[in-house]
Amino acid sequence: MDHMSNELSLRVLRHLVSGEGVAVNINSLSKALDMHRATAGKRVQWLFDNHILDPPTCSFPQVFKEFPLFVLAWADIPRTEQALEFFKDETNIFAAFSCMEGPYNTLLMEFFKDMDSYQNWRERIVTEQKLPSRDKRAPAEVQMFSNNLAFKYNPTCFLRDMQVEFRMRGKVELGGHVMDQSTFPIFQALMKGEHIRVRSTFMAKELDQDSRKISRRVQMLRDDGFISGPRCYFPNLLVPPGHNMIVSLLEVKEQKELVKRAIMMDNHVPRALRISSRRYNMLVLSAFAKVEEFFEWGEALKDRFGDDIGGIQNTILSSKMVHTIKTQKVSLGIIERRLRKISK
Repeated sequence: MDHMSNELSLRVLRHLVSGEGVAVNINSLSKALDMHRATAGKRVQWLFDNHILDPPTCSFPQVFKEFPLFVLAWADIPRTEQALEFFKDETNIFAAFSCMEGPYNTLLMEFFKDMDSYQNWRERIVTEQKLPSRDKRAPAEVQMFSNNLAFKYNPTCFLRDMQVEFRMRGKVELGGHVMDQSTFPIFQALMKGEHIRVRSTFMAKELDQDSRKISRRVQMLRDDGFISGPRCYFPNLLVPPGHNMIVSLLEVKEQKELVKRAIMMDNHVPRALRISSRRYNMLVLSAFAKVEEFFEWGEALKDRFGDDIGGIQNTILSSKMVHTIKTQKVSLGIIERRLRKISK
């Protein structure tokens, strides 16, 4: 079945990807942790209210197939309300960070179908005056990559080190908030996708369908790889609260498969791609609580692989410089456009 052309599949996807069609199963969670239901509910809400985790959603891997062009844009954008709304509203912008990189103050991560759609988008935002005039701004520096060449995508990879820290210290701090015995087990379960239910009955009522049909369609979407199981993610998908993101272009000269394997196993790297950009052939997105930890990580990588690691170009993005964007915005934009196309 072509789910991206099927109205029911798209409407179910919209509920699952937005999070409306899934919810934390407080009963199951409280029983598993031997905790009173009301207490479990309050602690789940504490994680959400303090922006440690977002409420559960189903991720949409199809986004990388629909939008195979991945654009990194270093731009000079005024700090205005208009610009902030632009970051939040544009469904091609996956993430936005403030930075200090030469004449640039913003790094944008953008997804597109192809070069044509990227060029049309650039022309549209100028025509519609989505941003202030470019007359007094430095022209953006843009680098383009293929989402099809990604060899790692794991936004929850950080959990493994956090579990080790919790076993050693009995607590974990994220974004200025401390999780202890009363909250970390809940955090851990939600990030692993445990005790989260699909709201089939709710979706059936919303879509005027039989709940068994909805359950079958959800399973079909999972089996066909259009969604993953529901779980909770960080509000800034690839960056834990209070962590700094580093965008690294690596030149790997030899032992490429060994370096690739090391990065795939690394608990600080949620996403990595093969690229071809000047001397660089690998793009690595990593996150660390302290910038010093990143430099130690980089030195350890060079010590391990020696001269096989050549040049490295880094853009360091502070935890205080992240523009919070709804994590599923790009995916929902794709789904909404497909639904509008069907309804015409």
